[in-house]
Amino acid sequence: MIGNAVTWIGKQLARLQVSHRGERAVAAPDPNPAPASGAPTQPPPATSVYAEALSQWSTAVKWLIAALVAVATAMIAGSQLASIGHLSATTERSRLLLAVGGIVLALVTVLWSIALLFWAQSPTNTDFVRLTKLARGRRSRGLPARVRRSVTEDATLNRGEPDLEALLRSLAAVRTDYYRLNTRYFDKAREVARQADDAVREAAQAERDRLENELSVLGERLTEYRTALLRVAQLDKFLRTRRRFRIASWTVLILSVPATFAFIAFVWAANPPAGRENAAPQRPVSGLLTLTRDGAKGLTQRLGADCAAAAAIRGIPVVALSSSDKGVEVVVVTSAKCPTPAHLTVTAGDGLVTATKPVLPASGVNDGSKPGAHTRSLARKGRQSSWPTPRAR
Repeated sequence: MIGNAVTWIGKQLARLQVSHRGERAVAAPDPNPAPASGAPTQPPPATSVYAEALSQWSTAVKWLIAALVAVATAMIAGSQLASIGHLSATTERSRLLLAVGGIVLALVTVLWSIALLFWAQSPTNTDFVRLTKLARGRRSRGLPARVRRSVTEDATLNRGEPDLEALLRSLAAVRTDYYRLNTRYFDKAREVARQADDAVREAAQAERDRLENELSVLGERLTEYRTALLRVAQLDKFLRTRRRFRIASWTVLILSVPATFAFIAFVWAANPPAGRENAAPQRPVSGLLTLTRDGAKGLTQRLGADCAAAAAIRGIPVVALSSSDKGVEVVVVTSAKCPTPAHLTVTAGDGLVTATKPVLPASGVNDGSKPGAHTRSLARKGRQSSWPTPRAR
């Protein structure tokens, strides 16, 4: 079961990694593509300098997710969830609630941790809208402020501009001139193609060549600005991804603490001590039997009318011998109302056996335990919470 779960999650992570590698390292900051004309084309952007670090983080998260899935699978497979079904909802309500709450909390924290790790390695591309928001920000702290500060201090990022906002304005101005000039170039090229007069066509062709040269200069400048903004986008992507990894890692570490305690609580609550029935021999305990009206009627034949009536009114002295699922085994102490001793098992519907004190200490030694303490421990045998007993047979 564990092997199948780990294999499945490995395939899902491999599929996620393949799809992630198929994406671009960062989104191009310019939303308008270069025109398809005779103008010089733009060179492809360089590979991100942060690609190796991002790949290493992604690999680490992938293995951490696989480890968490294996842990969750082992928790479910080895925790004996079926043992919850053996807990009584009435006599062992606390254990049952603790077991259910513990396993739910443990699984929720593990699944939450896995979701956080998936979120940490999800794509965080930076587009032109994001760059515009970064440039317009005014906060002096945080990730956006760090990006703006890096652009201001690094000439390879600002290309001689004072800040990111100025770089974006320069890009917008050059891009506007570039596309206007490209439109003039297109119109002049069409004029050359349509002109029948050789002299006019040569003049138009010379003008077209001049526009092409000017367009090439503007294209180089536009490429320079685009490259700078692309590097800014790569920096922003790297910082955001690193922040995600740090948040996810610390959160998973913190969540592991309650998950561990919740799982331990579940194991303890769902698995009561196995040797409770044979842990210690039960010893006689002095007690008082008080019968209900139905119990007095049912036991009149065994106790006698006077004895049963006395048990229903004030209770009669008994010696409790043992406790089980069937009830409490008692011996009626002889008295004026009960002249004949009787041996019977009392169940909860027939009355209540109230313990007073042990008749004999265990192993013949007075252990100083409180009166009735051992009796109550015996009453828990068979998963009953106290002597409140049981119905007679």
